[in-house]
Amino acid sequence: MHSLAPKRKLQHKPSLDRSVAERASRYGHATYSYKEGLYIYTVNGCIRDLSETECSIRGTIPQVVGSKIRVRLCLYDQQPPLSVNGAILSWFAGGYFGVKFPKLKQNDLLRLEQYLCKVAA
Repeated sequence: MHSLAPKRKLQHKPSLDRSVAERASRYGHATYSYKEGLYIYTVNGCIRDLSETECSIRGTIPQVVGSKIRVRLCLYDQQPPLSVNGAILSWFAGGYFGVKFPKLKQNDLLRLEQYLCKVAA
């Protein structure tokens, strides 16, 4: 049986420009942990800026520049938070600090790339 409804052309949605997808200025939740002496502290923060290689977080400055911390990013993608161990504190100013990610596992990098493309749309 044939339909009399006009056929719609399927439109191919072009992929996002790489420069747009690389960095997303979105707010989200993060926790970060750091060791000071014999104690491990875990603190809540807000993601201010996020890319495949680094992010900035609003929160209490955990340590000195160059220190390694663990960051857990809530990406709101129906999966548990993305845990980044060994992130390096790279700067701080005005209640914000930046961390550079170590080389991520392939599946974590893919997940982050997919999330960035989604929020940049």
